[in-house]
Amino acid sequence: MSFCRSYASRRPVCRSSPASCSPCRSRYEFGALDDVQRIVYLVVLSSSVLATAFLVGPVAFHRILFRQGERPWLVHASHWCARAGLITLAATICGVVWLVFSVVAGTTPASIAAGLCAAFFAGLWGALPWTARVTD
Repeated sequence: MSFCRSYASRRPVCRSSPASCSPCRSRYEFGALDDVQRIVYLVVLSSSVLATAFLVGPVAFHRILFRQGERPWLVHASHWCARAGLITLAATICGVVWLVFSVVAGTTPASIAAGLCAAFFAGLWGALPWTARVTD
């Protein structure tokens, strides 16, 4: 038996349409999101694609340019891709935090949680290395 059938046998019978009662269906559907949440969802999805491309890009650069005498370009491009990848990854994670908090608790707690998330990433990935570099 599949998970859905065993789960369905233990839950109360639903009197509305079967499509809306599927146990494998998410509690929150896209119709339940407001316009801002839908936009944030699409931005977060897009930034996750960008983060992946930026963070994996140097691997492709290296595979294509290995032993081609392009080390200075490879190091420079990889450095900037890694920076852009970390920024877009942090933005993606903060966006996901905002979206989940906005659905569960509302926009004010969502903004606070996303702000704290952004401050954490800025401190850990920005301020901490910068202060270590300045003190050395």
